[in-house]
Amino acid sequence: MKKIIVIVSILLLLSACGNKQAEVSDSAPTENKNDENETFEDTKKEEIDNSTETKEEDVYKGLPKNLNTEETFEQENLREIYLAGGCFWGVEAYMARVYGVYDSVSGYANGGEEGVSYKQVVNGSGHAETVKVTYDITKTDLGKVLDMFFKVVDPTSVNKQGNDVGISYRSGIYYVDEADLDVINAKIEALKKEYSQEIVTEVLPLTDFTKAEDYHQDYLERTPGGYCHIPFNDIVEQNYDILDTENTMPDAKTLREQLTPLQYEVALNCGTEKPFDNEYYDNYEKGIYVDIITGEPLFSSSAKYNSMSGWPSFFEPIDENSLLFIEDTSYGMVRTEVKSEKGNTHLGHVFPDGPEEEGGLRYCINSASLKFIPYEEMDAQGYSEYKKYVEPEVEETTTKSTSKAPETAKPTETTEATKPEKSPRSEELNIIKTGETTYHEKIILPVITDDAILAKIDRDSRLDGLKEFLSTNKYNFTNGSIAKITNEDSYYAICNKLNSYPSSYVPGDLYVPNVLFSFNNNDMKKNLRKVAGEALEELFRAAMKEDIELFGVSGYRSYDRQNSIYSYNVSTRGVEETDKVSARPGHSEHQSGLTIDVSSSSAGFDLVQSFGSTDEGIWLANNCHKYGFIIRYPYGKENITGYSYEPWHIRYIGKDLASFIDENNLTLEELYYTIQRAND
Repeated sequence: MKKIIVIVSILLLLSACGNKQAEVSDSAPTENKNDENETFEDTKKEEIDNSTETKEEDVYKGLPKNLNTEETFEQENLREIYLAGGCFWGVEAYMARVYGVYDSVSGYANGGEEGVSYKQVVNGSGHAETVKVTYDITKTDLGKVLDMFFKVVDPTSVNKQGNDVGISYRSGIYYVDEADLDVINAKIEALKKEYSQEIVTEVLPLTDFTKAEDYHQDYLERTPGGYCHIPFNDIVEQNYDILDTENTMPDAKTLREQLTPLQYEVALNCGTEKPFDNEYYDNYEKGIYVDIITGEPLFSSSAKYNSMSGWPSFFEPIDENSLLFIEDTSYGMVRTEVKSEKGNTHLGHVFPDGPEEEGGLRYCINSASLKFIPYEEMDAQGYSEYKKYVEPEVEETTTKSTSKAPETAKPTETTEATKPEKSPRSEELNIIKTGETTYHEKIILPVITDDAILAKIDRDSRLDGLKEFLSTNKYNFTNGSIAKITNEDSYYAICNKLNSYPSSYVPGDLYVPNVLFSFNNNDMKKNLRKVAGEALEELFRAAMKEDIELFGVSGYRSYDRQNSIYSYNVSTRGVEETDKVSARPGHSEHQSGLTIDVSSSSAGFDLVQSFGSTDEGIWLANNCHKYGFIIRYPYGKENITGYSYEPWHIRYIGKDLASFIDENNLTLEELYYTIQRAND
């Protein structure tokens, strides 16, 4: 395999999926057509696994660097092969990174007709989700392309890959050049020797191929952390083998042997470990922290402080020149990623919310990317010259590349008495962790002043059930202590910033409604309670009759899962911004099993406010009440609900109540507070 000649730095090895594409030329080079790296706002942040085991799902993973983006391709050298390997989102991103591949395109193949849609395919048209792979025969060959393909596809699995089951998820190789058949058959014969089970990957000439809808193309590029059954470790190892640099880095195989699975995923695949569940977040011993791969000194315990983010935090590095700073636009945010200069190891991010007296920066670093060298072992391990950064001599200020010199020496030993004081932000996060019930958000009382609406509330028979319910069940609508919901199973129960579900509450009648979802795996977030799920099926059928295609994105969510989501958002956004878009654990309506987030292909399946102006969003707002749902966080009511406008978030409340709320442009808070005051 040819080496890539032009490499500016080992930085290019595994940068998180900035998809600057390669070039192909006839006479003059032109950009590869995959250069469509749109950024979509992502407010979900839902894919955090709450288990304590170290496994692949425990980390947020960026995509490995696409080395093909540095290559120039000649049109005359390009060939095609069509590969089916389950959900095409992951296969497309993976094959795009196989060295020598010019382009990969998601589509539907060998179903008997062209021009089909995703809806037809999932309803059993007979097509296979397939990726059209265009590769350069001067850089690779079909045999190598197929070798990489079969590293991530199970050739013995019938109509199933990963969590995806059905005829559209069968594995297959569809060729357009009969000369390829010898190579393909040779690979199949080799597989038969590797597996004891029957090889079921079909090998056929391509009969038809329809490019999938735009929202399926480059899905993982646009949706960091999106569903994918494909591991990318073999791409990581391929990249290490190809890069020809002067750096004496261990090869990928050696690194896999030296590192734990979590360390490998975080350091090499740009993952993120769990907050408050990692090795060094609460370590206050004296010493230095070095790169887990190269041993390069990066941070000193004298610059470590308790940010309450759940990750090790430092206000400065030992030497700023030992770090690389990279713009990171994943997850709908603009952040600064931090990597080590020598090892290109993903470390974490730097934020401008650190201690002001120390320069105002917070280096939020993954424990998995670091190795701690205790002060008393620094001489023996060859780090004697760095002891001055742990315990500066009195006459020294600093030799660090930062221009700031400390006004006083750092404490030589950290005890409870000498730990840094918590900032207001840290204190607020600590309230969540310790279970205190004070809530600082300022929410205005939901007082209705319109006499006409008050009269309707007084006499409308559709509210009789709610009035009876509220005569015995009281809710809190004033700032201060938080009320615990005691009537959890009633679909009248109101959950908001001042009323929360017990951590132990799990609805007893959860099931998966028969509707379209934006993802393929069997996640718990497909579940709803029976009454809400049946109503959702009715709503989606009605929408389909009017050519409106809606997709479920996130339904039921447990207390523990919400806790992980909220903690992660706080670590990246801060408490104030997080509280505008994310519920605290116990305060999420998703725990009720009566709420679901929905989206559409026109919104890229994302949960974004622009969904409200799409045809699907407009239809949902105008019709969901007919099926017992309301837009729970409507526009213009942010100071009452405490949340930003969410046109995707619908809550089941029953047809009578939903219709009344829709007709009078109310929130649950306004209606409940008015009735409760009248009862009092």
